[in-house]
Amino acid sequence: LGWSSEQVFGHRSAAAPPADVIRFAHGIPTQLPHAPSFRAVHLIRDPREVLVSGYLYHRHTAEAWCTHVPPTSLPDVIGYPLVPHELASRDRESQVAYLRRLDEHSYQQRLLASDATTGLLFELENYASLTIDEMASWATLRDERVLTLRFEYVMASHEEAFERIARHLRLRWYERLVLARIARRHDLARKTERELASMEHVHQPEPDRWKLYLNGAVLDR
Repeated sequence: LGWSSEQVFGHRSAAAPPADVIRFAHGIPTQLPHAPSFRAVHLIRDPREVLVSGYLYHRHTAEAWCTHVPPTSLPDVIGYPLVPHELASRDRESQVAYLRRLDEHSYQQRLLASDATTGLLFELENYASLTIDEMASWATLRDERVLTLRFEYVMASHEEAFERIARHLRLRWYERLVLARIARRHDLARKTERELASMEHVHQPEPDRWKLYLNGAVLDR
């Protein structure tokens, strides 16, 4: 379609978009564009699934921040990969507190050295809490140009969800056809077991995975 795209990290203003499509993968916009043509889609997910998904992924990912062992002496400016993108734009006190909790280990080392309950609690107190806080922060924007959908709904009703997205974005008919074709290509329900096994972010595509992993000690937190 000839659209430019850019992925944005941290807390940044979107008042002057640097591209046609902006993806806030790890962060939130502090300000939205004023243009009437602006549209956004915001996905929210069951916090319990956020916790389990992050815990499983961070145990094996090769992402730099997750495998980085913090130095004993911290630099004046703390950024990625010393801390994850979500923390890179936050205050130094929060960054230092996170690094102290690592106790001179990488994030991944802390997870792998812990039993499941301890590891899940560590994930909850660190990365998962950042993700959940940012997901909830979108509610403060309260803009009718932002369509909020549940991740679980998109996974269960893939074609219907993307049709809603296409209507919200006010796409032309041929743009909607392109979106539908791309959406079908990424529909997990259409993937073979071999394809699913090769996807780093996918562990078990079934809903309610949290019931298999979260016990009372974690849920009570």
